[in-house]
Amino acid sequence: MKSALDEALYRARSGCGPTFLECVTFRFRGHYFGDRMPYIPKEQLAAAMAADPVPRFRGRLTEAGVCDEEELDRIERGPPTPSKQRCEPS
Repeated sequence: MKSALDEALYRARSGCGPTFLECVTFRFRGHYFGDRMPYIPKEQLAAAMAADPVPRFRGRLTEAGVCDEEELDRIERGPPTPSKQRCEPS
């Protein structure tokens, strides 16, 4: 992925126009809530989950000291919704 992105950036910066990158991924959840995904073999799902780059990258970030697990969990949760935010008096 990195080499493809590097090439796309080089092409764009050289004035050669845009590049289309096709990124193939695997869906870990079904098409709807409660979908048991009988169309995906259990072994294929397990292999895809084992190859998931997100947990590996989390490990690299913590090992390098970029951030800790608590910070990564906060980032993953995202910003609080307005109803969860505490209102401060003006």
